[in-house]
Amino acid sequence: EFSGTFPARIIVEKDRILAENWNRSLQPGRIDPDNYEPYPKNPILARFFVQIGFADTLGSGVRNLYKYSKIYSGGEPELIEGDIFKTVVPLGSSVTARVTERVTDRVTEKESGVLALIAQNKSVTQDEMSKKLGVSRKTIAARLKSLKEKGVIRRVGSDIKGHWEIDV
Repeated sequence: EFSGTFPARIIVEKDRILAENWNRSLQPGRIDPDNYEPYPKNPILARFFVQIGFADTLGSGVRNLYKYSKIYSGGEPELIEGDIFKTVVPLGSSVTARVTERVTDRVTEKESGVLALIAQNKSVTQDEMSKKLGVSRKTIAARLKSLKEKGVIRRVGSDIKGHWEIDV
């Protein structure tokens, strides 16, 4: 909703992610995925993004958010519709601990710098990594090769137009 003056915001906290934005509410209150009937606020835009593959079918995001939040954090998200649409997604410490444990077993301290840059920007180039970490491009290439061999990262697409994925 772009007509409201409320600024959209996303706040990442230690134990949750909070997102708020202005909303034109048709069904005020907490959204229950079992009784949720999705409605497009802009059906033309919704169809366009589904057709070009940038969005899933209407309502699948709500159901997926409930499904995957339980898997990853053990908790349920809160989706509250009103003049302000509020989304609270819990972050589970057990997931963070498992990911950290799996990565630190395989990644050296020097490789973790490369991994952090990829986490910030999946399309980061080797030249950008080299400049930010203050090492040669050859060193970056060696660290990327090591991370790929360990199964921590993989390249999706071409060297020029592709991006990095972290596999943990």
